[in-house]
Amino acid sequence: MKLRTNKHAPKILALAAIITLIAAGCSSTGNKDHTEIEQSLVENARANVNWPGTYQGMLPCAGACDGIATMIVLYPDNRFTLRTRKMGIDIKDKINEGRVSWHQGGSELSLIAEEPLPTSINHIRVNRDSLSLYQQPATAEMKPAPVELDKTGAVPIPPPTI
Repeated sequence: MKLRTNKHAPKILALAAIITLIAAGCSSTGNKDHTEIEQSLVENARANVNWPGTYQGMLPCAGACDGIATMIVLYPDNRFTLRTRKMGIDIKDKINEGRVSWHQGGSELSLIAEEPLPTSINHIRVNRDSLSLYQQPATAEMKPAPVELDKTGAVPIPPPTI
């Protein structure tokens, strides 16, 4: 008895493997669970993590908007730029600039700006590849679920000053 084989079987298997890998890579919702966040925590992130960079994510919005698109750029000289836009409401970004104030221990910081910042950006924990934003400092008794901003790139090169 002669066994029949499909000459396209290797190509079909390779294509199925590629589709499976792509689907697995796209299935992340972008939200990290609490265990994942705790595993990424770093002691003295200021000294032990390449923290300068661009961080982006979506903050919850109280009201009629669909969320607050947020981008924070942390510069090595302890400056920051914050861009926010209420999705479905704002036409252009709101931009705040200021300085970073590191808390004792070097893993948490606050953004100090002349203009008031959104209340959800009161307290920030620096992780390996993300920032955890808390409305208030986390304590041993109360650990509110943070909003995560993922690191999406290096610090953009600032334009030359004239």
